Amino acid sequence: MTQDIYYAEKNQLAIFSFSRPHAKNALTLEMLDFLKNGILKCNQSKTLRAVLIRGKGDLPFSAGFNLNQISDDLLTAEEAIDFHKPIRDVASAIRDCRLPVIGAAQRFVFGAALDIYLHCDLRVCTSTTVFCMPPNRYGFLYPSQGIERMVNVLGLARATEMLMIGSTVNSQYALQNNLVHQCCADQDFEGFVEIFCASVSSNAPLSMRGTKRILNDLGRGEIDQKKMYQEIANSLNSLDAQEGRLAFMEKRTPQFKGK
Repeated sequence: MTQDIYYAEKNQLAIFSFSRPHAKNALTLEMLDFLKNGILKCNQSKTLRAVLIRGKGDLPFSAGFNLNQISDDLLTAEEAIDFHKPIRDVASAIRDCRLPVIGAAQRFVFGAALDIYLHCDLRVCTSTTVFCMPPNRYGFLYPSQGIERMVNVLGLARATEMLMIGSTVNSQYALQNNLVHQCCADQDFEGFVEIFCASVSSNAPLSMRGTKRILNDLGRGEIDQKKMYQEIANSLNSLDAQEGRLAFMEKRTPQFKGK
């Protein structure tokens, strides 16, 4: 296992931590492959409730893709597709994962790392975290899939602003424009992330999976009403739904089993 990214499990939470301090957590091909395969494995888990992606310790989320891995040779369109595939594979793995994926960012999130971060279902940061999508400042055209996600999250006007100007934006801007969902003080980050993840993980697994599928379908404009209501029926018929109703009546915290 590469030591540039770590994996751990805690309280039914899968944790991926970037750890390349000498390179500001710039993403390598090995890190992206590890993250993709790890998320795919999490998707098959019967015990995990959520996935967290972050920088290890007090490290930043990531400075983006490691530019040293860009070839000096002339590229064909097919080679350009291959070049961007590792990022696209991670983004797809996050989107298709049945579990909610949480992105937690300190200090900064740049470039391709912002693409990955924006694909997370829930995003939190500190009050001093900054964000940037700078490809145009370095002569790179970013692929449509990543731009589409930016547009879906921020709206066309703000996505245009971030891409065309390419300068950093702060956490206040991020909160106001849906880039992040919640923000905390720097010194509260660890405790805040732990409580946030625990809150997400405590919800009923079956209904959470169905909710994520519906949100993804809405994003693509592909809602199948019959399939959706079948999922609703399945969730209402589940043991978790029975437990939820019983816990409500008994005024206690429900203990969901994902069944």
